[in-house]
Order: sequence, then C-alpha cells, then structure tokens
Amino acid sequence: VWRHILATRKLVLKPEEQIDELVDFSRLARKSQRLALSLQALSPLLSSRSSKPRSAAILRADPRTVKLPLSHPRVCLAYLSHLWDAGDDKKSLLNRLESLLGESKPPMTPRG
Repeated sequence: VWRHILATRKLVLKPEEQIDELVDFSRLARKSQRLALSLQALSPLLSSRSSKPRSAAILRADPRTVKLPLSHPRVCLAYLSHLWDAGDDKKSLLNRLESLLGESKPPMTPRG
C-alpha cells in the first residue's frame, strides 16, 4: 500500500515536500528486511536537484562518498540507520555520525 501511495504522491510533490513519509517508509522497509527498498526510498532525499549524482547513482554509490543533507538531520540519521542495518562497518558509521554532530552544532558563544 505504501509503495502505491508514494508513487502517486511522487507525481505531484517534490521529495523535499515528503521527507517524513519517505523516511518513515524507509524505516518500515528496514524493519521488514527490505534494504534495497529502504535505500530506494531515501535516495531522492540524498541527491540534490542542482547537482549530480541523481537518485539512480546514489543506489550504486559507495556509501562513504554520499553527501548527507545536513539541513535535514532526520534524513541523515535514516541513511546511517540504513547502512547500519545493511551491515556496513559500525566503527566508521559511528565516526561519521560523530562528525555530523560536530558539523551541526551551533558555535558556542561566551556569556557575559
């Protein structure tokens, strides 16, 4: 049912307008061990409209080279969760998550 709903919505909405639905669908696909479907749901959110690669290239890309959209932390976490469930190197995933957290922190300003 989800696939049909998302396919219909794709005709009208941009991926950026349905982030919550695509991330939720990816989570459901991961829970049912359908990892290819999980990545397929996330790939439009990982490719930007202004640059290549497009979503088809994301499916073939080395996971370490995929640029994560820092403006959408939920997408970043969903992609890293997908890689975790897919059996990617846990230590490198934790390091990547740690570096993302460092990049997304606002700079500290002294109180005074």
